[in-house]
Amino acid sequence: MDTLEPAAKDLPVCPDEKRGRAASTRLDARWPAAEIQQRSSTHSGNIRWQELLAVYSTRDRVTILLLLGFSLLVRIVAWQLIFSGNRHAGEVWDAYGYYFRATGFEQMLLDLFQGRFPSDEARLIAYSSHWPPLQAGLLSLAFLLFGSKIIVGQAMMVSLSTLTTLFVYLITAKVSSRRAAIIAAMIHAVYPSFIHLSLRLLSETTYIFFSLLAIYLVLTLVETTRRRWAWLLAVGAGLLLGLSALARAAALPWVGMLALWIGWRIRGTRLRLLLPAAMLAVTAVTVLPWEVALFRAEGRFVLLATSGEENLLRGNNPWIPEGFGSHGLLTMPKMLEASQQYAEQHGVSDKEADRELALIEIRKDPAGFVERGFYKLRELWSVDSDIVLFILTIIYPPLRAGLAAAILLATLAALPILQALAVWGLLAPKPALRARELFVALTAGTMVVIFVT
Repeated sequence: MDTLEPAAKDLPVCPDEKRGRAASTRLDARWPAAEIQQRSSTHSGNIRWQELLAVYSTRDRVTILLLLGFSLLVRIVAWQLIFSGNRHAGEVWDAYGYYFRATGFEQMLLDLFQGRFPSDEARLIAYSSHWPPLQAGLLSLAFLLFGSKIIVGQAMMVSLSTLTTLFVYLITAKVSSRRAAIIAAMIHAVYPSFIHLSLRLLSETTYIFFSLLAIYLVLTLVETTRRRWAWLLAVGAGLLLGLSALARAAALPWVGMLALWIGWRIRGTRLRLLLPAAMLAVTAVTVLPWEVALFRAEGRFVLLATSGEENLLRGNNPWIPEGFGSHGLLTMPKMLEASQQYAEQHGVSDKEADRELALIEIRKDPAGFVERGFYKLRELWSVDSDIVLFILTIIYPPLRAGLAAAILLATLAALPILQALAVWGLLAPKPALRARELFVALTAGTMVVIFVT
């Protein structure tokens, strides 16, 4: 038996009746992939790739090329508008940290290529327990090929962001319609936050790219009727989720949500357990080398990055003003002082001190923890403050007043529009939106991270 059936729960009808095809002619009218399998039975060697790419016609391919071209053009124009006239934006804070760390990875690679063991200096620069390593590692590859310049890193980020537009289209086409997929891809192409992130060396673009690619494979997995193909998709999704977690630890809730959803959608007791287990195992193997490096350097188990411990204290300390979920500028000096004192008194690292102080505060005032969590959820309705800081404080010489105002106004207007479209889409009738429960679960997983930290 080499077939795999999706569960019967809430499965949609493939919307091909408009093209005059009777449902009775399809192997499985619930998913487009099954129709592909029947129509392509004489070309079985190509079925899997057709199923994976979900491109059924020349029109689809042309649409994808146009969307990719448009997304790339928007980012190139944005770069030209912001950085023309010898204007620059020195990478600061987290972005500079990724750049600096990438130079360490680059030197390590050069040492290896020249037959030397990486120097202590290079390894010291490359290592940081504060962030997972993938973003700096990918930047180092680009630096190695094209030089250690910020514009090289920006080109890499623009490329990843442009490719992300493709997977926004493909995912939406799977769960809804071609028209909805075009709208979603266009929104990704022009949304100010995605454009801004594509011009910075931050890890969000990389995290989003690998996460969406993993989601796409998971959606394909529950569509397929081929057992062996399902195993390959589970392994691929696990690898991509591992890479996503190595970009940002925030990927961890999505790993669990996707595993649970696969088990819920797949029919058959063994496969509904084995496929998610395989995906989780590959994810664990992918992050294992980094976990070993963390353990050796820190002398304790650290889940992907110590930044989570600092963020936990940022959102749970006695100096947060009433009515706020967190307040970094006000509380940071007091946090640093308290962590240093606790570390010295108890013989632990500053990050361990962050975690212990946060847990002490949560145990002391659990009601306050819940209250702060709900305040922090307001971030879901907050304008992207990074764009404001980028436009007003990082770029030098400053942008023309009219251009800066236009960017900030577009940022303000884009958020409520996106939120309204997202709510409208989630409330769409069942035939218009498949896998609704998955996207609700992924949103809930993100909200849990925000609530806690």
